[in-house]
Amino acid sequence: MISAKQRSYLKKLANPMKPMVHIGKEGVNDRVIAQLNEILDAHELVKISILETASLDARDTAVEVCRICRAEFVQAIGGRFTIYRKNHENSKIDLSQMGIRNEKNHLSNSQLSETGKKIMARKKDNDRVAAKKSGKGAWASVKPFSKGRSASKKGQ
Repeated sequence: MISAKQRSYLKKLANPMKPMVHIGKEGVNDRVIAQLNEILDAHELVKISILETASLDARDTAVEVCRICRAEFVQAIGGRFTIYRKNHENSKIDLSQMGIRNEKNHLSNSQLSETGKKIMARKKDNDRVAAKKSGKGAWASVKPFSKGRSASKKGQ
């Protein structure tokens, strides 16, 4: 299972890629799976295109392909999807440091929520003080909507 940061990194890598495998109206068959396994062994990250004649859903097809090939789903956009499978013998993509937190800088959930509450309280206090100083109340920072020219220029 890959983390959200790892998935995000894989999406970044997959963005400029062209689809390497095309699934046609025959759907996911043994030839497609054999081709995918070869490409996954060589590249680890594969973008797959489903042709319009196939009438398959990209997400459902991706889940089926991932199950058969023992790969991880990365993303599906339109008629294309991307999958990843690590090659343990000859790894090309290093995900080992992705998603690992530095324990020294890591806050627990309770500490994080307390810190977040303090920050939000300070922000509200600062907003109240700014509104009092301006004399306009809570709507001090809101600019009125104007359409086109101002009223002073209309008569000219």
